[in-house]
Amino acid sequence: MSQLKKLLDELGTTHKQVAKKLEKLGCKGHPEDGFNCPIANYLQQSGYTCVHVDVNCIETKEEDLKPSEVINNFIYKFDEGKYPNLIEENDE
Repeated sequence: MSQLKKLLDELGTTHKQVAKKLEKLGCKGHPEDGFNCPIANYLQQSGYTCVHVDVNCIETKEEDLKPSEVINNFIYKFDEGKYPNLIEENDE
């Protein structure tokens, strides 16, 4: 099993568990921004670089991975605004 898959699997087995774990870790981001979403920021905190996340592929400089159904469900829900507590406020 790849390290990337292991890190993503550790987030949980449902989109709600993923959201809770990301919130606990302080990983926030912006909806529909694959370079700055909670999952991208989580992976960057874990040492991955050049991270881009979308429902088709999670790309990093180190390795790429097709996201699981659980991660895809989280991405869709987050982009729809279901988890406002994970949305990073703009510093304007």
